Amino acid sequence: MPPPRARQWAVMYLGTDSPGGAELPDLRLVLPALATWACTAVLLGGTARAACAAAAALAVVAVGVWALGRRERFPRLPLAAVAVCMAAGALATAGRLAAVESSPITHLANEEASVTLDLAITDDPRPRADPPAPGRPRLIIEARAEAVLADAAMPAADPANVPTPASAEGAAGTAGTAVFGTSDVSPAAEAGAVRTRVPVVVLASGEAWRDLLPSQRVRAEGTVLPAEGDPLVGGVFVVRGPPERLDPPSPAQAWAGHTRARLRAAASGLPEPADGLLPALVVGDTSRVPPETAAAFRDSGMTHLLTVSGSNLAIMTGAALGAMRWLGRTGVPAAVVGAATVAVFVLVARPEPSVLRAAFMASIALLAVALGRRRTGVAALAAATLGLLLFDPGLARSFGFALSVLATAGILVLAPRWRDRWSARLPTWLAEAVAVALAAHVACLPLLAVLSAEVSWVAVPANVLAAPAVPLASVGGFAVAGLALVWPWAAQTVVWLPGAAVLWIDAVASTAARLPGRAVPWPATALGAVLLALLVAAALALRGRTARAVGAAGLAAALTALALTWVAPGWPPPGWALVACRIGQGDALVLTAEGGGRAVVVDTGPDPAAIDSCLADLRVSEVALLVLTHGDLDHVGGTRGAIGGRSVRAALVPPAFDHPQTLRTLRSERIPVHVGTAGQRWRVAPWTLDVLWPRAGGAAPVGNDGSVVLLARWPLASGGAMTALLTGDIEEPAQRALLGSHAVRGVDVLKVPHHGAGSQEPTFIAATRPDITLTSVGAGNPYGHPDPATWAQLRRLPSADYRTDRHGDIAVVPEPRGAGGRPAERPAAVCRDPGPRRGAGRTAARTARRRARRTARRLSGARHRTVAGAWHAAGMASTSAPPPLSVVVGDEELLVDRAVAELVAAARAEEPGVDVHDLMPGQVTAGKLVEVTSPSLFGERRVVVLRAVQDLGKDLAAEVTRYLTAPAEDVMLVLVHAGGAKGKALLDAAVKAGATRITCAKPTKASERLQFVKGEFARAGRQITADAAQALLDAVGTDLRELAAACTQLAADTEGRVDAAAVARYHTGKAEVSGFTVADRAVEGRIPEALEQLRWCLAVGTAPVLINSALAGAVRGLAVVAQPQRGVPDTELAKAAKVPPWKLKTLRQQARGWSPTGVARALAVVAETDALIKGAGRDPAYALERAVIEIAGARNQR
Repeated sequence: MPPPRARQWAVMYLGTDSPGGAELPDLRLVLPALATWACTAVLLGGTARAACAAAAALAVVAVGVWALGRRERFPRLPLAAVAVCMAAGALATAGRLAAVESSPITHLANEEASVTLDLAITDDPRPRADPPAPGRPRLIIEARAEAVLADAAMPAADPANVPTPASAEGAAGTAGTAVFGTSDVSPAAEAGAVRTRVPVVVLASGEAWRDLLPSQRVRAEGTVLPAEGDPLVGGVFVVRGPPERLDPPSPAQAWAGHTRARLRAAASGLPEPADGLLPALVVGDTSRVPPETAAAFRDSGMTHLLTVSGSNLAIMTGAALGAMRWLGRTGVPAAVVGAATVAVFVLVARPEPSVLRAAFMASIALLAVALGRRRTGVAALAAATLGLLLFDPGLARSFGFALSVLATAGILVLAPRWRDRWSARLPTWLAEAVAVALAAHVACLPLLAVLSAEVSWVAVPANVLAAPAVPLASVGGFAVAGLALVWPWAAQTVVWLPGAAVLWIDAVASTAARLPGRAVPWPATALGAVLLALLVAAALALRGRTARAVGAAGLAAALTALALTWVAPGWPPPGWALVACRIGQGDALVLTAEGGGRAVVVDTGPDPAAIDSCLADLRVSEVALLVLTHGDLDHVGGTRGAIGGRSVRAALVPPAFDHPQTLRTLRSERIPVHVGTAGQRWRVAPWTLDVLWPRAGGAAPVGNDGSVVLLARWPLASGGAMTALLTGDIEEPAQRALLGSHAVRGVDVLKVPHHGAGSQEPTFIAATRPDITLTSVGAGNPYGHPDPATWAQLRRLPSADYRTDRHGDIAVVPEPRGAGGRPAERPAAVCRDPGPRRGAGRTAARTARRRARRTARRLSGARHRTVAGAWHAAGMASTSAPPPLSVVVGDEELLVDRAVAELVAAARAEEPGVDVHDLMPGQVTAGKLVEVTSPSLFGERRVVVLRAVQDLGKDLAAEVTRYLTAPAEDVMLVLVHAGGAKGKALLDAAVKAGATRITCAKPTKASERLQFVKGEFARAGRQITADAAQALLDAVGTDLRELAAACTQLAADTEGRVDAAAVARYHTGKAEVSGFTVADRAVEGRIPEALEQLRWCLAVGTAPVLINSALAGAVRGLAVVAQPQRGVPDTELAKAAKVPPWKLKTLRQQARGWSPTGVARALAVVAETDALIKGAGRDPAYALERAVIEIAGARNQR
């Protein structure tokens, strides 16, 4: 039965040629459109001169075909039309290229000049992909440069805004260079404003740029950089400061911006993420869509719903025409209303490529309605494609435009036939929904595979489930926007109608994104796209029994692959960010990047074949940045394998890179080589890479200590970032130098330096406090890596420790899905073992573990076991299997932390990827408690640490007590209690349930503190004499954390048995060391003692600001007493120096040898240091060390 007339309108404007689909489509414009598209795409890679020559040649061909085609049966008209359209496309491309090539913007960009530009904004500002600076939104703005006002004397652009090579690439598709500066401009530009009309990409920061609207004219200062990625963009304009507003937006654009703002305000009353999704679905405003929601839509194949497309316009136009038909108005009135709807939609939703394509098609169809002609969808699509390419040749290289055309073509050609065939077995509305979704997906499949390196099977079901809600959200959202312009209060109520549809769409997307094996990996290359296109074409060509047989076989294969993926997931795991490759004895790390097949490669290992295999398994076809940390063969030997058959945008090497053959290889491949020094920042979305070492200036360190050290940040959906410290082969000196940098303290992932060799600074590894450690090492290597002592120290950390010789390739997943499908709080590692798969024996091991736990619970002796007197350890290091329930009781924080760390380490020794939830009372709710303690559907083990349980409320304590009566077998629970009467009922309930009790009370006796000190040295494999232990206690005091830090320093810096002399050399008098002690030693010129005591102050947590304040006070006192005025009493001098009178004697002694010049220099030093430690510098510890040295040196300055 044919669909109703009102529905026919909607079907027509979705693209179907005729409701019945029986007529053949008009294909006459298809070949000219495709030929023009190909011609334009090719010519965009050349020059305007070449495009003009191509246009002339094609015009000659057109004339020749027409003149020579007088013979019978020669298709001269179609061929001549193709040549004419290609010539027109070439001519349009030549005009655009000539405008860019002749613009002063292009020449200034090549010189990286500082200029003032008059800009016309052409699109809404959108956030950059890199992490934002606090309080300063970082934006990308598309604009048109209309005038250039050069300023040769202008200072260089703000370094906070200047992009690194990768951030420039993210904005304009170019890697660029890491050096930016100013340059003189041409005499013509100096004479006054130079008019131009060329597109530019603006990189800006600050609130003043956020609310700009299209058509608004502004003036801004900044630096112009080349934009090599887009031939029709004149440059990347890195602005400095806020814009000067010249003209307001046009009335139409101001109205459109007001409408979008009112829609956002009306949607703000909806729950997350619907408050951001409704504006995205209706007008393409994604500014408030949470990152995790955008990722779910991307993973489920529903991203097109977040970018306004032709389907949205089709729905709105169909609704308008259906309403006119219901009112009995057809022909010209209906066409006028439809045209008005198209114009308003394009204005409010912005002219995106897909919207322009749909608007062009709708205009052709509306003209047919007005003239009473037959509507032909394929012809309209071809005409729209051809017209848009002539209007904007840059669309020929736009993936968004290509996907829009392909999806529409699939709907036009495939959907009617499938709908009619399936209507016999399915309801008509369901057959049409499935046909439209499948046709669009199949048509786009080859291009989607190139963009995402995968083929999704959930996209079609997800889009079918979401399809009924899309029209409700689109039409309802536009109605809400219109209502909000008149009655905002009413719009906030009505918005719940489209809001409910949006919530359904979000539920579909989030569920589909969590399905296991939701996509099949596919090569993201041109060959992969061609192969997939051939497979799709072959499947579409099948008929009858053959089609049914092939379809059944394909379905069976897909179900089998899905089952295998569920049981044994493929490689790499979904959501991976970093992989440590198993390449033998050496380093090779791969950091995935946006864009499909792109990655950052850090070192290449010793074997080209091994790194090539690892990159091929990860489907890496482009290396955005190749980092070679230093020149050892086990880090650069595989370079040819990494770059062979792949495009490499840039390489980064240390200043003292000592492998000439590798440099020759890079230069022969024309790969730009940059020298990495501390302070550089590289952005390869989504990663931000900060170079921490080696430091710029002075003699560059050589060998292992010359390795490039990177801090890599991966932005998380929660708003934070996962940090990975990539250390190369640095040894003790470089590690000690980096200890003063806060960047190395508390990272998520640590690449263990130098393959875990014995040349480690223990305090460096301890300071990093990683959740995951990666040790890249070859099995049976001749160096004995990793060193047993280093590996033992790693195992003592509360981290999951992985080695490539044992675990194979190791992938780090920043936000693995935890209980309930929610992202976990900490990263996880997924391994691909060198031997049998890790999952092979997991079920048996889990079963044995459960039996062991049940047996343990039946043993009454285990119920009240207490581990006491563990002053040097947590008491669990020797336990072969961690208990399922533990209580850590005590008020000594160091011992409590160690006890918890040992329990977690024991759990990770059994299962390295165990998920750990460490919760304070403020983070615990009844729902959170149920989430983390519920049995896992897949038997995955979890460790739950509840700290300060004595502070839990009565209801939460009761929930924990109820859980203790029937604990989950796959959950290891650790309760931390401070001791005392508060919360004792919960403590008693845990012990009654069979918990292992670990006592961590403060040591109160002198003998207990001595035992602690000796135990610390025993942990490090060292010995200390009894008198030395007592001397250390006398010098440092009784605080266990300070004692532990002192023991670690002595164990690292001394050899043999530690005696009292070593303690005296390092720690005599340190118990009362403060910033004032450091200041006294500095002004006395005693540099070694001042530096030693400074490092001690920093190690025990003294704030750098307080130390510098003490330095300033000491220098100020010198200024007062060095040359006092005659007759001034000591009380007045003391008041001026801000010291008690008795301190003047000390100041006068310290002032001997100081001159006014030296005092002035010291005052300048403390002023500079104050700025450096309050944000102007990167490393407060380094700034203080420099201040101490310079103040001491100024003492003898004359």
